[in-house]
Amino acid sequence: MIILSEIIKNASGMNLGEFSEQYLFQPLGIYSAHWDQFENGVIDGAGGLNITPRDMAKIGMTFLNRGVWNEKQIISEQWVNKSATSFPGNDGINVPGTDERNTGYSYTWWTKSFSDSVDIYYAGGWGGQLIIVTRELNTVIVLTGGNYEDKVRIFDILTNYVIPAIN
Repeated sequence: MIILSEIIKNASGMNLGEFSEQYLFQPLGIYSAHWDQFENGVIDGAGGLNITPRDMAKIGMTFLNRGVWNEKQIISEQWVNKSATSFPGNDGINVPGTDERNTGYSYTWWTKSFSDSVDIYYAGGWGGQLIIVTRELNTVIVLTGGNYEDKVRIFDILTNYVIPAIN
């Protein structure tokens, strides 16, 4: 992700902060986003984004609505669809330090099937920060954990409580 942020910088002439501000945050009405930077000035695109849970929900809702926010296409529908579908052969990943098992990965979003009728895709951050989207349930779930020392057990909670309550 850090390399991707440098690719964006080289291709657009804007660093990741400027690019995301112009093309994502301003259109979504996100005004308090902050990217962490390394000492050399490189933005931590791998995990240095600080936004509120409400802003996380805006991003999730934009993905749920196939890239549309306030009747405007912010993210291409093709990108959203590819984000929701694992790359072929990129399934069955067990994410270290979490209870995420048999997940897939695509376009910076993780993917997972909970049953024959519920699939999710999600953006995950360190310590249990998640934006979860499920089209089948027309739902966005935002979780802001703080579990930086122990194994994160988000999927036990989703499987046993959240998904059944919504479904």
